[in-house]
Amino acid sequence: MPDYSVFGSCLHSELEFPELKSVSDTLPKWNLTLGEPRNPASDSHPLGQYEITESISVRLYQSNSGFEVRFDDTGSFHVDRKGMEIHWIPGPDPDPEKVRADVLGPVLATAFHAAGVFCLHGSAVALGSGSIAFLAPKHHGKSTLAMAMVDRGARLITDDCLPVDLNEIATALPGMHSVRLWDDSYEHLQNHSENTITGPSGKHIVTDIPEESLHSEPSRLDAIYLIHPTRPEAGGRAVRRSLLPPETSALALVSNSKIGSLLGGAEAIVQLENATELARKVPVYSLAVPRDYALLDSVVEELMQWHENPKLDLAVTGTG
Repeated sequence: MPDYSVFGSCLHSELEFPELKSVSDTLPKWNLTLGEPRNPASDSHPLGQYEITESISVRLYQSNSGFEVRFDDTGSFHVDRKGMEIHWIPGPDPDPEKVRADVLGPVLATAFHAAGVFCLHGSAVALGSGSIAFLAPKHHGKSTLAMAMVDRGARLITDDCLPVDLNEIATALPGMHSVRLWDDSYEHLQNHSENTITGPSGKHIVTDIPEESLHSEPSRLDAIYLIHPTRPEAGGRAVRRSLLPPETSALALVSNSKIGSLLGGAEAIVQLENATELARKVPVYSLAVPRDYALLDSVVEELMQWHENPKLDLAVTGTG
């Protein structure tokens, strides 16, 4: 089975991932195997579900043996209690691209949750000795903003799924070293390679970002930005930020969890505790960004200025 570099570690997989870099002589953190259907655990109970499309849903179940992520189209993925062993039971004639997207998204996010790591739906870049994260729903521009910052000298930590270690300090863990862009953003950002893959959602996946533009080590998380697209204002600032109180921040982090809709019951309490701890350690800002590519460079320049001094105490700056 090939080994792949992903999320700063190694995935040992019976399924091929052409969008990931192959590695050797690396101890795997996750083992992905394919197999025959298993009988559901007698103590299995549902936690939550959400609709991927109008016709496809994903559901999460928990038992004493771990978790099971069930997709209507690609099949079921059993994740053990330590978040290390993943067993895939394919659905009927699954689309390989969708299977890979499910593994690199909800399935590995579930594995991180099982291991006690909080996963956010966002992108992150490294600046100086720390890092910043962008959180938002789909179509809000978090990947576009992260890629634009990489073009200006930041280093990509991850796109789409951001694992955060909550030990002594909040630390952004390296994740997916590729960026997913819709057509308009892809056409606007001209400084990237032409080597891309088209994902199942139709996005362009930029895969061969230069090594010097990637960050492969854990990085102190200095700030989290919740992106709110706005209408451009004549003569207005390119971007504005407002520091959120801890309680509001915690609820916002829960709503931007990678698998928040799936984690019900007691796991919802665990998720809220993680979000509260993260909000206590890292300032969370509302970031008003105009929907105008002509202002994107100005937005990036402002963010760079806010974070050019690694000793800047962002927790007390209020608004920018």
